[in-house]
Amino acid sequence: MRNRHWITTVLLAATLSVLTAGASALGLEGLLRKHWSDANTNKRHIDGFDSPDGQLALFEVGLEDIASQTVLASADGKTFYLLLPLPSPSLVENPAQKRTFSQVVTILWSPDSKRIATHTSLAKHSEVSVFEVKDGAVVDVSPKNVREVALKAAVLDEAKVKSSGQKPERWSSATILRVQARFSTAGRVVTVPVEVVLEEGRTEVRAMIGTNKGGNKG
Repeated sequence: MRNRHWITTVLLAATLSVLTAGASALGLEGLLRKHWSDANTNKRHIDGFDSPDGQLALFEVGLEDIASQTVLASADGKTFYLLLPLPSPSLVENPAQKRTFSQVVTILWSPDSKRIATHTSLAKHSEVSVFEVKDGAVVDVSPKNVREVALKAAVLDEAKVKSSGQKPERWSSATILRVQARFSTAGRVVTVPVEVVLEEGRTEVRAMIGTNKGGNKG
């Protein structure tokens, strides 16, 4: 059973990688934006992830011959903002394994609704993404050095890391995001709490005092 679950996870991660690459190579975001308001574009609101002010929401959208995607749009579904680096609910949900969209992805809004942090656990080396609502648009403000800062704090040899993740845990304030960096090595898991400060004109990543070094994995 564990092997079957592992194989399924690997296949999903590979599919997500292909979809992400396709979005870059084929201009998928531009295609979705172009056809967003078409009558035959299939859109479904994803419950539970609206911004605190109720202005923005997540939608699953599909076009003919294109796998469904997760996008950020206005809550009324009229305005397309961004193709998110997340799998769609249809791709990951599996009733037989009792796996849901919310178990695979993490989506956290800042309390002022100006920033959204996202993460998916499918990738072998997953990263946190952060987007900011600014001047009627949504821009990528993702921190680029979370891994570097966390590795240094944990005093880990990067070559020995088998898998890693950067899961957002909570917004301490409208501009400070708490992230748990995780590194799996041979026989143990090391976690490092990290703060990402997102202020006008600057992004700072700092490891919090102390790390948690787990024992041998059973």
